[in-house]
Amino acid sequence: MRIPLLIIPLGTAEKLTYGLRGVFGRVLIIYPGLKYDLLQAEMKISAESYLAATFLSAFLWGFFMFGSIFAAKFLVSGAGFAASAEAAAPGAGLGLLLYLYYIFYPKVYAGKMAQSVDKDLVFALRDLLLQVSVGIPLYNAMVNISKSEYGGVSDEFAQTVREVRVGVPMEVALQHMALRSNSEFLKKSVWQLMNGWKAGASLKGILQSLVNDLTINKRYLIKSYGQELNMWVLVYMLFAVVAPTIGTTLLVVLSAMTGSAVTNFTFGMLIGGSVMVQIVLISFVKSRRPVVAA
Repeated sequence: MRIPLLIIPLGTAEKLTYGLRGVFGRVLIIYPGLKYDLLQAEMKISAESYLAATFLSAFLWGFFMFGSIFAAKFLVSGAGFAASAEAAAPGAGLGLLLYLYYIFYPKVYAGKMAQSVDKDLVFALRDLLLQVSVGIPLYNAMVNISKSEYGGVSDEFAQTVREVRVGVPMEVALQHMALRSNSEFLKKSVWQLMNGWKAGASLKGILQSLVNDLTINKRYLIKSYGQELNMWVLVYMLFAVVAPTIGTTLLVVLSAMTGSAVTNFTFGMLIGGSVMVQIVLISFVKSRRPVVAA
């Protein structure tokens, strides 16, 4: 896979950063969950190599920013030391932001994979319930689910079916599915299904209970999101309408009292800041929206 803005591709990161693995193996103590995040995101790379690749990429981006600003400042003013001092902060800031972005990307990507699973899980379980109800064995029902169009759920079942075909016991294959998935709903469903299958309980009753629980949970998430959305609408209106209006009025009053002129740059900064806050709020509210299949 390709991580946005990562200069060193994951496919070649192991070879390119082999000599740095020892150093970043010690740094890995700071990020104890990175190995698990990479596993959940199905990124086939060691945590040491990933740290090294992300650090080098962030450093190169920061150096590029530093060089660009330094060249522009130097051509205008000709003062090398002053230009380097002004370019250092943006370069270091960009490098740090990208490094943090790289570190959290596997966790975020794994979360998106879990959302793709949660989106179709209820429908897949209903299909599984229907097949088990008419007497189809669990393994054959899982094969049918793996061949259906249930997104990430079908992919998970397909991997489990492949393990069973090569000789892995059904119980162990289901355990692997529960452990590798980042979806809490799928984990719960698989563990209950596996325990019921081991105990010889009615799979129909277990599946019916899982479908009912997941349906109730989806409704609760949608209701909670609707209530939460009312608050975020007020916050958005505050930054989109109230803050720019009051801020502009205060600037005009203060400029009249102090005798300083309000420049177009000041108004531009005020408008630009308001737009940036709105973009962040919209992105945050969108990320909070529960994933429900259309």
